[in-house]
Amino acid sequence: MGSTFNYGVEDTIVDVTKNYNNQDLDNIKTATFNAEYDNGTQTTAFTIDLNNGQKQKVVLNGAALAITLTEPPGPGNFLLKLIQDDTTGGRTVTWPGTVKWPASTAPTLTTAVDSEDLIALYYDGTNYYGVATLEFG
Repeated sequence: MGSTFNYGVEDTIVDVTKNYNNQDLDNIKTATFNAEYDNGTQTTAFTIDLNNGQKQKVVLNGAALAITLTEPPGPGNFLLKLIQDDTTGGRTVTWPGTVKWPASTAPTLTTAVDSEDLIALYYDGTNYYGVATLEFG
């Protein structure tokens, strides 16, 4: 039997146990996850494990990086921050075939040194649906 944690949500107490099978949080209007998982600096093909969190970042420091996504346990929304390195920039990525983009076209990342792009992914249990917001930094 797992541990039980009680979290206050306004006037409601929510029980969360370590046995997450079939455990739902009902009637929640907003949930905020404050952690951003840092995948470090990547110079070759790499994997983003979506089980590490809904918000993740990675610094791109290789010529053409192939990204693999580790499936989460079920549908969800994920946000990836892709950062160009601080000396060269011009880094590109290749996405897995399970990522679908508007008009079937993956975004062209911003290539300036230190620039940041945000990639929002919705996972439906089979495919990821991606939308890019580009040119931060």
